[in-house]
Amino acid sequence: MAKLLPSIKSKTVLVLMVKYILIAAFVILFFAVTPAQDKIASTEFEHAVKLYEEQKYDDALLIFFFLLNYLKQIASIQPSVVFKAKILITKNKFYESEKLLKDFLKSSPEEQYIDEARLTLAKNLYEQTFYYPAFKELIVLLLETKSGSYKKDAELYTEAIALNHIDPVQVKPVADSSNTKIKPFLLLLTGKMYLSQNRP
Repeated sequence: MAKLLPSIKSKTVLVLMVKYILIAAFVILFFAVTPAQDKIASTEFEHAVKLYEEQKYDDALLIFFFLLNYLKQIASIQPSVVFKAKILITKNKFYESEKLLKDFLKSSPEEQYIDEARLTLAKNLYEQTFYYPAFKELIVLLLETKSGSYKKDAELYTEAIALNHIDPVQVKPVADSSNTKIKPFLLLLTGKMYLSQNRP
């Protein structure tokens, strides 16, 4: 677990470590989640997301690390798992990221976080050149999502992987066995794949 902590490269990181050790002590001292702790968690989560968006990944990772290890009982920080996994991908720590996301998806997270976790897992697999597993993860997302935006993204990524990295014979069985929700999309995609390869 310690290996996932960012290196102490500056006073800023050292100050953050001390700060989150104190927060951890506060939570341990008052084990039941209080409104004050919930507010602290939400504030720190928002701060970590801001650091992530600014690409200050080491600082953001430190905050997510402490949130997940010492404030994990607070529901509002659930997305910390996904952000931590995204940061690990930027550091080429694919195995740690993949395990984190798979464990998260098995834990029955709130529905609003499942789509982003699954999309991130597909990206992780793609970055490792595991194209067919990434394709299958996107198929699951297409089947399960209720979000129009995630559906659109998943279709775009699925088509890009299919046309550039996998064979039509791998897609056709998936299309044939799929339910009516995504079968038209997959059959059309299979046709595009055969046309792009000039195959019957």
